[in-house]
Amino acid sequence: MLKLIGRRQKTLMSQKFHSMLLGGTLTMMIVSVLLMSDSVIAGSVINSAAVEGITLVTPLYSLSAFFGSVVSLGVPILYSTEMGRFQKREADRVFGVGLLTSLGVSMTLFAFTCLFGDAMIASYNPTAAVLDYARGYLGWMRFTILILPMNMLLAAVVFSDGDETVSTIANAVQGVGNLAASLWLSRIYGIRGIALASFLFNLVSMMILSTHFLRKNNSLRLNFCFSWDILKRIMRSYLFLAAFSAGMSLFVSWRFGQQYLILASVLMLCRELQMVFDGIGEAISPILSVYLGEDCYAGVRAIYALARRTSILEGTVVTLLLILLAPLVPAVLHISNPDLASAAVLCLRSAALGSCPVCQLYLSTSYYLLIDKIGLGLMICALRDVLVTTPLAVLLGSLFGLYGFFTALALAPSLAWLGSALFLRTRYKGDAPLLLGERER
Repeated sequence: MLKLIGRRQKTLMSQKFHSMLLGGTLTMMIVSVLLMSDSVIAGSVINSAAVEGITLVTPLYSLSAFFGSVVSLGVPILYSTEMGRFQKREADRVFGVGLLTSLGVSMTLFAFTCLFGDAMIASYNPTAAVLDYARGYLGWMRFTILILPMNMLLAAVVFSDGDETVSTIANAVQGVGNLAASLWLSRIYGIRGIALASFLFNLVSMMILSTHFLRKNNSLRLNFCFSWDILKRIMRSYLFLAAFSAGMSLFVSWRFGQQYLILASVLMLCRELQMVFDGIGEAISPILSVYLGEDCYAGVRAIYALARRTSILEGTVVTLLLILLAPLVPAVLHISNPDLASAAVLCLRSAALGSCPVCQLYLSTSYYLLIDKIGLGLMICALRDVLVTTPLAVLLGSLFGLYGFFTALALAPSLAWLGSALFLRTRYKGDAPLLLGERER
């Protein structure tokens, strides 16, 4: 009888995970697809200089995505945890902190972009054409930066509140609408039209998500609240991705010349696509919050094992797709130079080889945030995006040129994963990787 109940619980948990995996993956896809589609359309409709211009704005967008992720990935986890403990008042405070923080961050980033955005993109010493495209793109993109953190928060909390339908519709409309509008507006307004489409469909997505507050099953209460303690508990980082983008752009431009800056764009396309791996963490977070709130550690182990198998499968599929589709990149990004086109294909294939370990690292980061190991989660983020890849790429690229650079891109994610695993085994011994020993005892 107990085995039958256990199998039934596992089946229900698996069904819930797979239903939330679609919504969670779509949520994270929107963040990456926004810039990926912009680069692809800019290369197809305009030219490669336009793609390079978008790459120069990527750090500012990544900075907005970082702050949006700090709030949007932390708040639903804490909200679900407090609801699981039947602490509705504390859950409302968590949501209020998220709303106030998103609003404050959005306004601060918008002001920063208006005041210093031009100087920042000019600091890369781009050609006049690339700088002109970057300025044109930033004109409307700063408004996307303004609303992105709030849109990400709404998408995450609506999804976590159980409204997978509204969340999925909002994500689908934003993704498809942004692609269609970018293609249309780019032929009328050039690169400014691409940025305008991104802003408009972020706004449309927010409007769709807001309908959740009118539904009967809504448990979210609109309020503004601030607490340092709550804010520290919701820390999370895509800041390292912004640093990686800026570092790679500077290094490629310095070591290989301005004509090779497009390789940084190709590399960021791969990294932006790999952000969809965080959808697995999005899917398991509400379920894990309930299990942790009820001290059901067998459930934690079961759902984490399922997530790991999913991450291996997803990473393998993405690796194969990127390797197979890599020859299309020169045509998509409008790269006419044969040597540069060949380098772009090899760059994407090299970066693609790290998809499986990158997927594993995304899952680890989500999990450690959930169990309040914030410092450990940040360390793994840093290993994944900056501490291993950037120094290795600079070292091998400086010593062995392009092939050394590509080798570093292929090896770095696996080295980062091995480094994190070794640290966990050394620091936590038998409790790694779930670190449930103290809780279970």
